[in-house]
Amino acid sequence: MLLDIFFVIVGFAALLLGGEFLVRGGVATARKLGVRPLIIGLTWVAFGTSAPELMVSIQALLTGHADIVMGNAIGSNIANILLVIGFSALIIPISGASLRLRPQASFLLGFTFIFGCFSLGGTFIWYHGLVMVALLVAYLYKSFQREKPDAIEQTRLSDEISDNLGALKKVSESSALPIIFMVGGMALLLLGAHFLVDGAVSVARKMGVSEAVIGLSLIAVGTSLPELATSLIAAVRGHMSLAVGNIVGSNIFNLFGVVGITSLIGLVPVPVEVITIDLWVMGGATIGLCGLMLIGCAITRSAGAGLFILYAVYMYHLWVR
Repeated sequence: MLLDIFFVIVGFAALLLGGEFLVRGGVATARKLGVRPLIIGLTWVAFGTSAPELMVSIQALLTGHADIVMGNAIGSNIANILLVIGFSALIIPISGASLRLRPQASFLLGFTFIFGCFSLGGTFIWYHGLVMVALLVAYLYKSFQREKPDAIEQTRLSDEISDNLGALKKVSESSALPIIFMVGGMALLLLGAHFLVDGAVSVARKMGVSEAVIGLSLIAVGTSLPELATSLIAAVRGHMSLAVGNIVGSNIFNLFGVVGITSLIGLVPVPVEVITIDLWVMGGATIGLCGLMLIGCAITRSAGAGLFILYAVYMYHLWVR
């Protein structure tokens, strides 16, 4: 058991470090290529913080532990809203972030509804994945078209992204450091996913709990650590739009990117207990967050405490179950 726990810890550490390197390299490469920093930065923020979920899900599917895929995706979305947003609001109340993110909130509601309808079928297969990935690409394209700030706003937001993620601000034209970061980050993600899945599955068997529960709890929390770190840093620095937008973008990618891409590789079953309980918890949390964003309501410290308590209750119920 101690060796399995060690593998889980090593896996988490490799995932965190790999995601950070991947984002650093992506932002620095964008600067070198002259691509619009805001667009590339936001793309890599969403992908970088959700890359651990994707790698873990693919590794789980290929090694015959498919129940972890749905637990990881749904559990990560629940953790992102109740844990990450709740904890961030406890540190700094989240206000003034809703107006610019109303379109994204609407997209998240729509995507969650579609995902829920697909889940009721009991299995995600290739054509579900094809539809989901196509809709994700369309969403990204639409977001890029909508997001056309003036030069001053673009520079300010680009600097916020670089500051929050610790990206390299100046990289010489001949430097290979960004490519090394990206390749090294991907390698660490693959290695971390391997250790995490193997260790978590072994722990689940020895504790007598299902792989779906491990995915919903241990793996979901671990793969949500990049979102927690990014949102906490953004909240502390007063960048509320980034703090909330990070969660909205990551949740969309978790559903249509992680599950969509994984279902293109093989069949992804949806455990019955996930359909009857956890899917509805995710839906309720999503509706609550998006509702606050759509009406422009701030997420106060008391609201953050309430979200945090709800997550603690959910985790207690999950393990008792």
